Amino acid sequence: MYNNIALFLGHFVGDYWLQSHTMAIKKSEEGKIGQMWCNIHCHIYSLCMAIFVILGGWRMDNPNNYGYIVLWSFVMVFLLSFATHYPIDRYSFAWTWMKWIGSSSFKDVGGELIEEEENGMGKHTTNKVKLDKRQYFIAPIYIAIDNSMHLVLMWILLSLIGK
Repeated sequence: MYNNIALFLGHFVGDYWLQSHTMAIKKSEEGKIGQMWCNIHCHIYSLCMAIFVILGGWRMDNPNNYGYIVLWSFVMVFLLSFATHYPIDRYSFAWTWMKWIGSSSFKDVGGELIEEEENGMGKHTTNKVKLDKRQYFIAPIYIAIDNSMHLVLMWILLSLIGK
């Protein structure tokens, strides 16, 4: 049985360590720019997943020709990672899920725009927003839902086709 920790490691390296701010912001934008950034991110992510999962010992279920099976397993993990990661990130499935189950959204809890701020040297205009305390709850919930969508789906798929 492959090491399930490999799923977490591949996911976190690909989705956090190697995802730039630009990728994170632009991957769900409409049009070709969004597609391009999501493709770049998903290729990097899928490569990380394949490396960690194969090094963790996961193989497709066929004991013949070990070298071929390792290569085919690597390709399969890469393709499965890409096929599952791309739509979740491109179309913000975690956000869609949160709205579907009735979880709060950033728009629901609002925020008060601070137009003037005292900084000790007089008042000046700023773009800061005074956040409602519920907004601090939404981001971690979104991250947890997004992470679990990726990991549970990959775990199910790999469990069905290999060992």
